[in-house]
Amino acid sequence: MLLAAIGLVLLMACANVANLFLIRAEDRRREVALRAALGAERRDLVRHLLVESLVLGALAGAFGLGLAAAGIRLLIVLGPSNLPRLLEVDISGAELAFTAAISLLASVAFGALPTMRFLRSRRSDRALLAKPLECRDRGAAAPHQRATSLLVICQVSLTLILLVAAALFALSLGNLLRIDPGFRAERVLTFRLSLPEADFPDRARQAAFHQELIDKLETLPGVEAAGLTRCLPLQGWCGGNQVTSPDTTLPPEALQDVASIKPISPGYFRALGIPLRRGRTIERRDHEARTGAAVLSETLAARVFPGADPIGKRIHPTESGPADEQGWYTVVGVVGDVKRERLDEAPADILYLPMLGTDDVALPTLAEVTVAVRSDGEPTAMVPAVRAVVRELSQEIPLADVQPMDEILARASVRVELTATILGLAAASALLLGAIGVFGVVSHGVGRRIPEIGLRIALGASRRGVVLMVLRGGLQVGLAGILVGLAGALAVARFLRSLLYGVSPQNPLILAAVAAVLRGVAALASYLPARRAARIDPVVALKHE
Repeated sequence: MLLAAIGLVLLMACANVANLFLIRAEDRRREVALRAALGAERRDLVRHLLVESLVLGALAGAFGLGLAAAGIRLLIVLGPSNLPRLLEVDISGAELAFTAAISLLASVAFGALPTMRFLRSRRSDRALLAKPLECRDRGAAAPHQRATSLLVICQVSLTLILLVAAALFALSLGNLLRIDPGFRAERVLTFRLSLPEADFPDRARQAAFHQELIDKLETLPGVEAAGLTRCLPLQGWCGGNQVTSPDTTLPPEALQDVASIKPISPGYFRALGIPLRRGRTIERRDHEARTGAAVLSETLAARVFPGADPIGKRIHPTESGPADEQGWYTVVGVVGDVKRERLDEAPADILYLPMLGTDDVALPTLAEVTVAVRSDGEPTAMVPAVRAVVRELSQEIPLADVQPMDEILARASVRVELTATILGLAAASALLLGAIGVFGVVSHGVGRRIPEIGLRIALGASRRGVVLMVLRGGLQVGLAGILVGLAGALAVARFLRSLLYGVSPQNPLILAAVAAVLRGVAALASYLPARRAARIDPVVALKHE
C-alpha cells in the first residue's frame, strides 16, 4: 500500500513534468519549425529533444537519490526506535538500479511528448513561420490546453485519494492508541532466559531454579511483583488447542475454536496488572502439588460456559492427552481479557495453567521462559539488580530481549503509526504538487489570454470580474478532479477496510472535509494568477493586436 501511495506521488510529479513539457513544446514550435526549414533532419530533431529530456531526467534522478539518502538518515535518527531492522535500511545496488530505470523511463516517456507534438504538426509549424513573431496560434493551442487540464484533473483526483487514505489511517491510529490491551505496561521490565540442558536436564531442576529466581526478584527493593510465562501479550501465538468440558451446556461441535494454553507462575497477573474478575488466581500451592487449578480469560469463560458461573467447573485442554481424571482442571478464577498478537484483534481465548509444577505431564518444558518484573520506578533502572540476581544463581545464563513492557505495547502500533506518517507525507507532497499543477495551468492560460483580458478591461470589465473569470476556470478544473477523486476514493476504500480499525473507509465526513480542503487549495492556486490577470495594462496587452 505504501508503494502504491508513493507511486501515486510519482505519477503526480510526472504529470507536472508532462505539463511543463507540453507548454515548452508549444512555446518552441517556431524554433523547431525554423530548424526544420534550415535543413535539420527529422531524426536529428528527435534526438535533440530526447537528449534534453534524458539529461534532465538523469539530473533529477541523482538529486532524488541525494534526497533519499538524507531522508533515510533522518528516519533513522527521528523514526520510531522500536521499528524492526530500522538500522539496516540503506540505499543499495537494487535501489540505484530502480532509480536509474525510473529516471530513464520518465525521461523517455515525457521527452516523447514534444517529439510527438513535432511529428504530428510539422506541416502546420512550417506555416507558422509565415506569420508575424507576435502572432499566436490560438486555435492550435486548444488541444494542448485540454491535455494540460486533463493532467491537472488527474493530479487533483490522485491527491484526494491520498488525502482520504492518510486521514483514514490517522483516525485508525488514534483509535488503536486508545485500545485497552488488558494489562498495565508501565513500570514493567521483561526479559527471556534459556537454561542450558547440561546444567538443568529435567523439569524438577528447571522449576527449582525459576522458583528461586522469582523469590529473589520479589525481595529486591522497589519490586512489586514478578512472574513467569512462555510468552507475553502482543508477542505472538504461543501455542494452544481446543478445550472441552463435561460441565458445559454446549455440544462438542460448538467448542471447536482453539484457545491459547498459557502456563504461568504465581505473580504473573500482578506483574502485568491483569485484573481478577472472579475467584482467585494461580497460587504457589498449585505449583508445589498438582491441584488441577486453572484460570480462564473472560472471553473463554463466556464461550465455554455461556450464562453460567465457571468457578468450580471442569475443563480439559485436548492437547494434553486423553480426557482422563489426571487431565482435567478445575476453574478457580476468571481474569480480564488481553490482546494476544495485535491491538486491533478480538479478545483472545486463554487458558492459564500452573507453570512450575513437576508432576503434571501436561505442562511444557521450562528451558525457555519470559520473566516480567513490576517495579515502583523506571523499569530499565532494575536491569543491573536483575542481572546480578541471575548471575548469583548461575554464571552461564544471560539475559535476552531485555525491554520494558511499554516498548512491546508501542511496537504493536508502530506499523499503523509508520504507515500513517508516510501516507501523511505522501498526501502533503501530493497536495503541493496538485496546487502547483492548478497554478501552472491557470497561470499559463492567463499568459495566453493576455490580449483577450486586456481587451475586456479596455471595454470596461472590472478587475473583480476578471478575477472571478480566471478563478472560475481554475475551480472548474479542480471540481472535475475532486469528483473523479471521490469516485476513485470510494473504489479504493474496499481495499483499505482490512487495514483500518474503528473507522469506516467510506466515512462521509472525511470525504467532505478532504474535498473542501482541495477546493480551497484550488481556489488559492487560481487566485494568484487571477490577481496578476486583473493588473494587466490594456495598452500593453493590445499593442500587438
